[in-house]
Amino acid sequence: MRIVTSSEMYGIEEAAERRGVSRGIMMENAGKNIVNTLVKLFPDFKKKKICILCGKGNNGGDGLVAARYLEKVGVLPEVEILGKIREISLLAKQNLTLLRKLKIKIREVTNVNELKGKIRNSDIVIDAIFGTGFKGSIKGLCADIVRLLNAEKPIVISVDLPTGLNADTGEVSIPCVRADWTFTLGLPKKGLLLFPGTEFVGRIKILDIGIPESVIGTGWLNLITRKDLSCFLSPRRIDSHKGSYGHIFILAGSAGMTGAAVLTSSGALSSGAGLVTTGIPNSLNQIMEVKLTEVMTKPLPETKFHSLSLSCYQEILDFTKNVDVIAIGPGLSRVSGTLKLARKIIENINLPMVIDADAIFALKGCTTILKRRRAATVITPHPGEMVYLTGNKVDEIQSKRIETARDFARRFAVITVLKGARTVVASPEGEVWINPTGNPGMASGGVGDVLTGIIASLIGQKVSPCEAARIGVYIHGLAGDIIRDKRGERGLVASDIINELPQAFKEV
Repeated sequence: MRIVTSSEMYGIEEAAERRGVSRGIMMENAGKNIVNTLVKLFPDFKKKKICILCGKGNNGGDGLVAARYLEKVGVLPEVEILGKIREISLLAKQNLTLLRKLKIKIREVTNVNELKGKIRNSDIVIDAIFGTGFKGSIKGLCADIVRLLNAEKPIVISVDLPTGLNADTGEVSIPCVRADWTFTLGLPKKGLLLFPGTEFVGRIKILDIGIPESVIGTGWLNLITRKDLSCFLSPRRIDSHKGSYGHIFILAGSAGMTGAAVLTSSGALSSGAGLVTTGIPNSLNQIMEVKLTEVMTKPLPETKFHSLSLSCYQEILDFTKNVDVIAIGPGLSRVSGTLKLARKIIENINLPMVIDADAIFALKGCTTILKRRRAATVITPHPGEMVYLTGNKVDEIQSKRIETARDFARRFAVITVLKGARTVVASPEGEVWINPTGNPGMASGGVGDVLTGIIASLIGQKVSPCEAARIGVYIHGLAGDIIRDKRGERGLVASDIINELPQAFKEV
């Protein structure tokens, strides 16, 4: 799904009008679907006190339409118009006229004190103050109301964007509404997915407002959605067997880091791989035999530090004649000989490959070897590992996540998965996708190792590497969200994600 800037969204709405979908119709659809979504999210919504804060523009108009549809489903919200009613937009006035025919309280607010009791006693507040066109900073009455809203902490639903969030840059005004949910209209706005804005949006729902698909067009920046991915996960054939779903070869683990190898291997198996073999230092093989039941192990020559030795390269090369994809790096260690082995494998074994963790560290100062690869490559750095690849500081990488991933993917012809909140996937052709799934509970050791296994598994199942990266990050985050919804974020561990992978795949 295309991600847009405010100007792109405005152009799309203009094109929709030329196709007969007026802004009035779009506003009507927005208000109706705000309520439809509320009904699904809150089965007991009829018991809740709902307050709608409406600004003077069309965002406020969306809120007025929502008030009308709430009345239709048996809820009488209270509507607060911030500022003088005579100053609201034409479309908002038209909807206000319709609303006045109903038994809904409508009030013009000119002082924040008039709202203190109302917000304190509300279960849900709908923020329809400022929308996509907002830029700059919030001042005066609106600023006071945003501070009050953030202090009282009811459930906050922001319409299109949280008030105070720049739709293009993700910059936030001080103050800015901290929403629990953002119901963005038509298409996701870029600022919802960039820091610091993404910290203010809560969970995102994208609402249909009736814009024809034919006028949306395509762009290089997109959101990964369940609908887009489902077509790549076809049902399994009845006559299939384990050889139908790929043989994944994982090179991972060292003394003290056997868990990384286990998590990667288990992630690959739980994502549908037919066969998984894990290459492990010889002295650690017994541990792996105990930890892994369904995974085959291949004990390999090791260094004195119990990491894979450069001397095992030929044995690895011979073994890869019988596999479909390699995953390399989790827990591999930073022993000099092991890093040399990683570089030699990356440069010379031309199978599809997923490169992670210590194998990324091995590329520090040697990224040009990626250009010499003749098979598809997926590289999965977190921001700290991206430092090794680019030489940029973490703060710079985080402030330009999209640009950093896109530039690296194009320069080195590799699919780049820049991990973190709102993981970015970039293709060598310059396309970028942002992942909406996942939560802070996934900030835990080993979670990235599971992702490596998922992506490698999908490639082994004949999913194209770019699609495998997109599906992998979405499914990985979705599994984390399933856990969060069951028992919260705190205490989530990597093995929890593995356990929920089958359910996540089923949902997609």
